Amino acid sequence: MANDGESLSEYEQVVRELSDRIVAAQRPIRILDALKWDQGIEEVFIKNKAKKLPPIDSEYYLKKNPLSFDPATKLEEFHDIDRSIRRKLGQYSGVGSIMQRIS
Repeated sequence: MANDGESLSEYEQVVRELSDRIVAAQRPIRILDALKWDQGIEEVFIKNKAKKLPPIDSEYYLKKNPLSFDPATKLEEFHDIDRSIRRKLGQYSGVGSIMQRIS
């Protein structure tokens, strides 16, 4: 597939546009950053020889590692991309199926 939009077929342009939307939607999602523990929590975990999980909950993560996006909005964005894939590439498209699995 060529890099410039002018030499792409209409089908390739649609695939490229949908692919770019998937990449853009995934960009702000940083799983490991969202699950990071601060130094104190990590020290307690290591002190217990990793046999006991630290007493943390969703409030801890919301306070210490707030997400850079709204999960409900992000989920809707992925649903919208999924609908666009089915509408533009067809429900039974091989490429569309692959794109739906990664989005």
